[in-house]
Amino acid sequence: MKLIHLNDSKGAAGSGLDRREHIGCGKIGLKGLKQFINNPACKAVHPVLETPGKEETDDPANIDRVRKMMNAQ
Repeated sequence: MKLIHLNDSKGAAGSGLDRREHIGCGKIGLKGLKQFINNPACKAVHPVLETPGKEETDDPANIDRVRKMMNAQ
């Protein structure tokens, strides 16, 4: 794995809905995303956020959530 596009999802698994959501605000949630990014196969790969950044504060807030999940064991 060389790259991870990281986002939460507005749609449930298998729904076919391809809509991004802010980290921890979608159907995957903080717990699911934390398990994913802390998986040994993902630890060496830096994620690229692919979230719906509409406000100036969206990206820093999403980045902060991801950093906290990556540092929490």
